[in-house]
Amino acid sequence: MEIIVIPNRNDYGIAWCLEYGFEKISNGEQVAFVDFSREQYRYRKKSRYWIDRFVVRKPLINLYYQLVHKGKLREIPTLVGEKMSSQLMRSISVVADQAIKSSYAWNHGSSRVDLDALPKDLVEGEREIFLKVYASTVATIKKFSPSRVVTVNGRFVVDGAVVLAAKSLGVEYRLLERDSENLAYYAFFSISSQSDRDIQVHISESWKAAKGNKFLGRAQEIGRDYIVRKSKFRRTSSEVRLSHFGLTLKKLSKSVVFFPTSDIEFSLEPSTQDSSENFKNQEDAFQSVVKVANKMGLEVIVRTHPHPKNSHIGAEEDRIWSDLCRRFGTQFISSTSEISSYDLAMHSWSNVVHGSSIGAEIAFESLPIILTGEESYSHLAPELVARTETDLERKIATRVAIIEPNRLLAWGYYLSTGSRLMQYFKMSSATNIYYNGTLWAVPRKWFIFTVKILSSIKRIILGIKSINQ
Repeated sequence: MEIIVIPNRNDYGIAWCLEYGFEKISNGEQVAFVDFSREQYRYRKKSRYWIDRFVVRKPLINLYYQLVHKGKLREIPTLVGEKMSSQLMRSISVVADQAIKSSYAWNHGSSRVDLDALPKDLVEGEREIFLKVYASTVATIKKFSPSRVVTVNGRFVVDGAVVLAAKSLGVEYRLLERDSENLAYYAFFSISSQSDRDIQVHISESWKAAKGNKFLGRAQEIGRDYIVRKSKFRRTSSEVRLSHFGLTLKKLSKSVVFFPTSDIEFSLEPSTQDSSENFKNQEDAFQSVVKVANKMGLEVIVRTHPHPKNSHIGAEEDRIWSDLCRRFGTQFISSTSEISSYDLAMHSWSNVVHGSSIGAEIAFESLPIILTGEESYSHLAPELVARTETDLERKIATRVAIIEPNRLLAWGYYLSTGSRLMQYFKMSSATNIYYNGTLWAVPRKWFIFTVKILSSIKRIILGIKSINQ
């Protein structure tokens, strides 16, 4: 029997849990559900629970309750866990704090959230929830001996506690998550939805399936269309555009451009990379790039990830990287700069990418590109990966580039389609979730109207600020 844990009231997550359960049941396998959705900190205030119910008509959790009530799904009541020793609680609290940081990273722009800066009752409440869910999950596993524990995401407070409990008892766990731009698909991961190794397996499987179904030609077209649509490379001269920002083609030709990734979530699963062969993190990679570039007489330019829809995330990343650039004497280009990352990549001596999809886009153009560690697409072009500082220096010197860009079509195809097409639910947007032809999780019209008005006001305020500056 597999136990499927619903960690929160996110409609996407509930749809994935139910889809997974329905598929198992249709195959004659046994599953049981545990509902921890009321354990979210926000629902400790009953007013918040009723506000959420008032904002969304027919939330998907109601479908789950209906199916349980009708006997179509088996539900296991949440159990009270055994009292833990103070030593165990301390060790678990370390992981709990990382889960809290990940939970509030989007609000603060980075997973480097200072917990002391958060309200004390919030942090203590989230820790209490983590410990409670951990103990309850341990008790449930011991009582029912499931072959596998399934939940959503695995990086936040409730689902993170579920994963930690399964790992501590040596029980296999599976994480459900969206894995592409196509909302009609979902996937499950055996390590983490952030795991490049997990995603590489999915990419290989989807490409193999396309070949097996004699669908390769169409799959290649889909993959190419995705990469071309996602990237913004221009083949016209960009010297005029660059000059607006104090850059020249001559300066770029003697520069290494470093593209860091966003730092907005913490994975509870330790890195699967060998730390003796790979850079520990992107700051470690950046320092090695600076060291190598200085040795070769090249400049370093850092371009942070643009976040047009999440300005607070961009602002926090700009703060982190502008400080690093000042420390190491490198040029910094902010996330809000109008300069094109693709112009930089096209005219630089070489490009170094850590954890960003722009690496695949640059590689597809056969431009010099180095990856400082595993990426979701690095198995398709392993010659681009630098695992040591010596390897990094050699690749910068030789301006390594991909020889056969079409190898990356498998990556583009996967991100256009996904891993598993949902059979029971149909989703095309956040307000379009269908089950058996019935529309669920519909935001009320007044709420949609209010959000649009507030968004317009925000854009006007930001416009006025930019003019004043």
